Amino acid sequence: YDPLRDANVKVNDRFEFHEEMDLSPFVGQGAPPGTLVYKLHSVLVHSGDMHGGHYFSFVRPDCNGDDWFKFNDETVSRATPEDAITCNFGCSEEPAGGGMGNRRGPVQRYARFSNAYMLVYVLKSEMHTLLAPLRAEDIPEYLQRRFRMEEELEERRPLMMRAKLVFEGLLDSHRDVDFVRWDRATTIEVQKTDTVADLRRIVRELSGLAEEHQMLWQFSARRNGTTRVDRVLDRSNDEDTLEVVKGEAAVGDPLSIFVQDGRGKRVDPEVDVYVAFKYLDEESKELKYLGAMVLPKDILIGDIVSTLERRLDLDEETERLEVYEELTKFLINPLEVDQTLSQAKVGNGDILVFQKANTDQSPEDLKELIHAHYEHLRNIVDVHVRRLEDPESDLFVLEVSRKCKLVEMAARIAEGMLEHRVVSEPVDCNRIQLYKHNHRGRPQELDARSERAMTLDSMVVEVHAKRETAKRPHVILCVELMGYSLADLKEGKILNFNVRCPVARKVHGDRDHQVLVPSGINATAGDALLALKGVLGACVREVRLVLCRVVGHRISY
Repeated sequence: YDPLRDANVKVNDRFEFHEEMDLSPFVGQGAPPGTLVYKLHSVLVHSGDMHGGHYFSFVRPDCNGDDWFKFNDETVSRATPEDAITCNFGCSEEPAGGGMGNRRGPVQRYARFSNAYMLVYVLKSEMHTLLAPLRAEDIPEYLQRRFRMEEELEERRPLMMRAKLVFEGLLDSHRDVDFVRWDRATTIEVQKTDTVADLRRIVRELSGLAEEHQMLWQFSARRNGTTRVDRVLDRSNDEDTLEVVKGEAAVGDPLSIFVQDGRGKRVDPEVDVYVAFKYLDEESKELKYLGAMVLPKDILIGDIVSTLERRLDLDEETERLEVYEELTKFLINPLEVDQTLSQAKVGNGDILVFQKANTDQSPEDLKELIHAHYEHLRNIVDVHVRRLEDPESDLFVLEVSRKCKLVEMAARIAEGMLEHRVVSEPVDCNRIQLYKHNHRGRPQELDARSERAMTLDSMVVEVHAKRETAKRPHVILCVELMGYSLADLKEGKILNFNVRCPVARKVHGDRDHQVLVPSGINATAGDALLALKGVLGACVREVRLVLCRVVGHRISY
């Protein structure tokens, strides 16, 4: 603890250590000289300060000579004895060249921030045993089996490739932009020499759909950043290897396949196109997947609209459908009903979006509504809700707009805790304390008084990944259920009390107590003691408590 800085600091004082040391003079009962000589084997180093840094180590495998190795994360490199030993003594140094330095006043001293924090020595007389060459029989059998499996996997890896399978059922639940959420697709590993026929057998095993009923569509990436179905793999492709099939598509990795039940469907690539349909439901505010059809290129868009109007049972007198093409998640274009699919340049994998309209709604109003909904979809993020005690495991995941305020987020989490049976009865959202993950991935408390109006936007972790594997941007929030309402913090603050009173410890155990105490300009230590007594209850009613403050491991009254 540095009282001048009022903070804990890392000690960088010089501390020398040696390659060899004899501990026999320091052992009781007079050990014979030279029997307790130790040789330096490893030096573990911390570089940085109290607030962060990096760990690495130096190892001399045989404890002899100058053959040191530096282990720095996944990198192993040779090192000199000076790097391993002398440079890790710590100390403060004057600037090179002496003088007054770059600041006014006395000579500035600069601390070495890399120094040893642990040393490993090996007893010299036992080195031949402890550091003997490793024999195969010294390795447990279960580890040998694991090593052999890893070696076989490594040998096979160049021969393997990944494939993503998208089944029709996944599209039925799709409520987002583009064709599919790729992080929800089924990922498998196949051999590059496997054929399309082999892939059909894998699909049958996964879905139960017989090979003769399968219609497999291959995805391709487009220049506008979307990924759509591009061509059908028919029986003429069954002998093609998957490596060849993958090489013909624009999507680099992995091979992406849409699996459709092909019973009753025929596709002629010269005259047909595969088109997906979505419907913007104004009542539920959802973009629903209606299905997909193989249609002739010369069909009028108006005929498609009429078919869907009948399917949706619209009132012919007062309701109609407007149709748009979803080009990207940022670009939605209206289509003319008197054009054919070919004239509108609608091809394989394109998405038509339909919107119900009343006769009194103008095309401009409808276009504004659908653009507003797509903007809302672009702002959706996944909020991973976790317990403060277990910040690595999700309780549940919510889909929320990044414009959502924390006070609204607390209400959504309270509903989610009841829905996902985290709690057995409704929770007051004002009792939920939220914690965000800081840049080190650790929970950091959000100030309930000043940050409840803050939106999620500043905490979103953007995902920059390949479009075939990308997940949604996300936020990680940890929650803690408090014994008080956060609204009370406007007139008070929370203090931690460690009660050393035997009577209270007998009733409440050895634990800290979080107590809401007054914090106004007229608040006193007596008010804090009264609040603490209110929490502890009757066991301390007749006990005189003394309030102490602990700062930097020091107690003051």
